[in-house]
Amino acid sequence: MIDLGTLPDHPRSGASDINNAGQIVGVSWGAEGFESSHGFIWQHGAMTALDDLIDPDLDIHIRAANAINEQGQIAVHGWHPEDLAAFLLTPIPDSPADLDGDCRTDEYDLAILLDSWGDHDSPADFNEDGVVNVPDLLFLLGNWSLPRSQG
Repeated sequence: MIDLGTLPDHPRSGASDINNAGQIVGVSWGAEGFESSHGFIWQHGAMTALDDLIDPDLDIHIRAANAINEQGQIAVHGWHPEDLAAFLLTPIPDSPADLDGDCRTDEYDLAILLDSWGDHDSPADFNEDGVVNVPDLLFLLGNWSLPRSQG
C-alpha cells in the first residue's frame, strides 16, 4: 500500500481508478467538502491537481476524476462555467524536448538545457553524442511549443 497524500490545504483524498502504468486518479477534498474538491492524478510519486494541467482559458474546474484508461484518458466531472458537466481529458503527447515534464517545450526547458551546457551526462543531450551543445539547443528550439492560449 502507498499513501498518496493530499493536495495542499486538503485534509482528505480518495483514489477512484488506476491503470497498468500505475497512474492513479481520484478526488482530494478541502475543509468544505465537495465544494472545495479537486480531481487529481498521481504519477511518478506525486499528486497533481488536474486543474493545473488544463488550459485556464477553457474555464473548467475539475471536481473529481472517476476513471483512467491505458491511454491516460481521464473521465472527470466538474464545472464549466456554472453547470456541472462530464469531460474526457486526453493527454497531450510528450514533446521529445520537454525536460521538465509539463508537456511543453518552452523557456523552462531552455533554462534546464543552458544549465546543463557542456555536461556529459544529462537528459538535455538529445542527440546522445556525450555532451550538451549546439545540436541539442537546435533540437530543443525545433520542438518549441506555442503559448497555451495560441496552441
